[in-house]
Amino acid sequence: MTGKGTRFQEWMPVFFTVNILALVIPGYLQKSSITMTERG
Repeated sequence: MTGKGTRFQEWMPVFFTVNILALVIPGYLQKSSITMTERG
């Protein structure tokens, strides 16, 4: 059980980062596409 707990603690930051990226990347792409259309 302890090994499983440590593994969970190791993966927590990874899932956290992936979730943040999943939230940030679409907005960033949308923003960049909007700026590109404004330039064109």
